[in-house]
Amino acid sequence: GPRARNCDLPRAAMDREFPPRCATIPPMRHRLYLHVAWTTRLRAPILTLPAAAFLAELLPRLARQERTEVIALGIVRTHLHLVVRVHPTTSLPTLLQRLKGVSATLARKERKIHIMWGKGYNV
Repeated sequence: GPRARNCDLPRAAMDREFPPRCATIPPMRHRLYLHVAWTTRLRAPILTLPAAAFLAELLPRLARQERTEVIALGIVRTHLHLVVRVHPTTSLPTLLQRLKGVSATLARKERKIHIMWGKGYNV
């Protein structure tokens, strides 16, 4: 999230502006946002409430490991949408391979939730 830093603004300007502009500058200089979506295999309506809760907890953790921040996540029975902020060096195919592969494997092994993802994704 945003990180505060020392402000060059005069104190009076900082008092007028809340939060001060300089307090909301993110620590990264780039802003690369992507909207990514993928479906269940054969668009089967298998994303139940327990599956959605599991994915909402797991996907942001996996994304952080790939230098990515999940901004928004939307899940319906047949597919999901992610808005992510990626680092310029993040490999999108690797990111999606991990998100889809690890989530399906852990859902099955740890939660006994059956998730099968369709091939590919849309950006």
